Amino acid sequence: MKAERLFTIIGLLDEDLIEEAGKAVKRPWTQTLGTAVAACLALSLAAGPMGALLSPKGMKEEAPASSAPAAAAPAAGESAGASAEETPFLSYGGPVLALLGTEDTPLTAERTLSFNLAKPSTAQVEDLYTLSNPTDRDITFTAYYPVTGSLSQMDSILPAITVDGAAADTTLYAGRYAGRFTSAYGSSDPSGTDNLFQPNTWSFYDKRLSEGDLEDALSPAPVLEETVTVYEFSDFVTREDYDAATLAMEFTIDQEATSIMTYGINGASWDEDSGWRQYDFFVPNGMRRETRPKLLIVRGEDLADYTLQGYTDGGCETPLEGLSCSVATYKTTIGELLERLCREYLNYNASGEDVSGILKSDPESISLELFCRCAAEILTEYGVLAAEPTDRYGYGRLDEVIQEALILDRIFSTAFEVTVPSGGSVTVTAKCTKAGSFDFPGADTDRQ
Repeated sequence: MKAERLFTIIGLLDEDLIEEAGKAVKRPWTQTLGTAVAACLALSLAAGPMGALLSPKGMKEEAPASSAPAAAAPAAGESAGASAEETPFLSYGGPVLALLGTEDTPLTAERTLSFNLAKPSTAQVEDLYTLSNPTDRDITFTAYYPVTGSLSQMDSILPAITVDGAAADTTLYAGRYAGRFTSAYGSSDPSGTDNLFQPNTWSFYDKRLSEGDLEDALSPAPVLEETVTVYEFSDFVTREDYDAATLAMEFTIDQEATSIMTYGINGASWDEDSGWRQYDFFVPNGMRRETRPKLLIVRGEDLADYTLQGYTDGGCETPLEGLSCSVATYKTTIGELLERLCREYLNYNASGEDVSGILKSDPESISLELFCRCAAEILTEYGVLAAEPTDRYGYGRLDEVIQEALILDRIFSTAFEVTVPSGGSVTVTAKCTKAGSFDFPGADTDRQ
């Protein structure tokens, strides 16, 4: 049913019925992974399975299509240039999920979910649970409060959780990517997997939870013990009179015995029939400072031989003398290499050098352990270590793996221990802020 139609029907309800619907509901705390998804929110008006938000503009149920908020569409008579504080509240940034547990207990849970929409730019969310214990023994269990978003947004998405008013001692877990992949060529290539399709409705997260997302988050991270040979380029000698001076490494491989991954490499060319490969990178000069590592990673049999040739630019057509670099060769595991690159990426961003805008949070707020886990997930589920790599990650570019481990939307579960005394109750409160005034995707659609 369309949102606007549902809002119209709700507007016809008797006020007494609306008040009755807003009362919190007690239910046995017997939800396990996959069933907790169906819990309805105790809002003043009935909501969808994961919760919807009512506003003067109507009901909204979906999460934003990307990690960056789109501009809010102005209401009739408003200026398109109105600030976020002046525009009406359209929707909030992502669904509010229900508290999860992996253990069956006789506890009951009364839930009250509140949204403070005083400012159109944000929604202050308070998700309160009263857990009651009808038995004659104390019950201790681990609760998991899920939120949606990406590692790059860690500062803004983490909930503040209290148990009877005291801050809970929490541990954060990361689920798998909640979106999917799509073609870059539309209907002409329906099975293509070149592009990301980030979650843009609550149903993406519903699907992930029903598929065992919390179990995945609690499982051990992939152990990447495969040994690789790394060629690392440094100590560059360049030509100041060429802003795009480029060095290219050329070699031929047996494609049945060898495969290549890269990091910090700017271009590549190859011939599938002969196994010839060329990987090139800009040589830093006074105008182009690339301080991140430049690596060529060999899986399987090592290179028999290679050549380095300088060119005037990244087209690698016009040779240029006077370019050189040092090449260090060493062996390591993919896991060790991935951890090094994740750590260096955070340090690089912490220094303020990066201008990509990928990180929306302080790099120091991001767990290196979770970062490495998410990168390993991409490699093993969708990348060159997967049984069927996606087109997007099939070329072995670790640059994309590292960066997109930060921006892929997923469910993060905040774990904490709760003890409910015999015959008593405990109050668990989760507070978070949702970005407001989204127009995802609403303009020019029947969902506006």
